[in-house]
Formats: sequence, C-alpha cells, structure tokens
Amino acid sequence: MYLAANESMIQLLEEAYDYFGDTVEVAIYVTPWPWFGKYEDGEIPVWVLGTKAGRNYAYAWKFATLALVGTNTPITVVCLPVKSASNLDRVVDRLLRFATAKFDIDWVYLDSEFYQGDVANNVRSEADFIIKGKKGSDKLQEIKEEMLEEDKEWDASHVQPGFTCSVQA
Repeated sequence: MYLAANESMIQLLEEAYDYFGDTVEVAIYVTPWPWFGKYEDGEIPVWVLGTKAGRNYAYAWKFATLALVGTNTPITVVCLPVKSASNLDRVVDRLLRFATAKFDIDWVYLDSEFYQGDVANNVRSEADFIIKGKKGSDKLQEIKEEMLEEDKEWDASHVQPGFTCSVQA
C-alpha cells in the first residue's frame, strides 16, 4: 500500500511539476524502532537487534531507509527491514535497485552503519557516494588504498575519525 501510494505521488510530482530534475541525491540510513519485552522463554525475536548504549531501550527493529534529499521536501522512497549488520550490503543493493528504476542517482549519502566494504562496492557501481566513517575506525586507510589501486579519485583532505569522507567513482 505504501509503495503504491508513493509511486503515485512520485509520478505526479515528476510529470506535472518536473520536481526531481535530471538527477537526484539520496540518503540511506538505519532507523531503529524500539521494542520492549521478551518471549516467555526469555528469547527475543530474530529480527529484533540490540541498540547502542545510552538509549532508553536495549532492543529495536531496524529499518534501512532510502530518502530523496536535496529537494524542497525530503521524500522517503523505500524502507526495508534489517535482520543483521551482516546483510546490510544486500539491503543497500535492494534499496538502490528500487531507486535506480525510478531515478537517475547522482549522489548517495550513507550513515556510519553502512561503513563496510561490500556496501561501498554496491554503491560505487551506481553513483558517487559519501559515507560517514565509524569513530576510531582503522579501515579508512584500507579503503583509501583500495580506491587508489583501482585508479579512483580519493579526497580525504578534511577527514578525521568519525567524520565524513568522500570517495568518487
């Protein structure tokens, strides 16, 4: 139902108002939805994951969301459940396949949950991207070396641990 309504809205905005232009920018991020409780045996559901320390809840369902940004009104295009951090590359692939069927994507912005090699490889094949590095991550150097080996442009002039870096395809 959500996808059908969204499809109609996107079609109307594009046809009647040329709202999106030639290319779009998208943001992909993870949104936790708090979950409280346990089964009678003390277990938690498979799709419920632990959260960061300091939140008012210990468990949450997590959803990866792709939204159009850089427009007058950000629009959530599609949202998929995340079963574990290990399947984020497949989730990003599905989000991008859905979005590229409707839009010509110029830039993809990803939050630090997606700071892993397979995700970067999926995004690199579709568009230029910016991904927030995890605080204190030592993988930044590995990604830089990989990009340089593939003759890709590397711009890390303002990168510090925990901040955004730019890798261009």
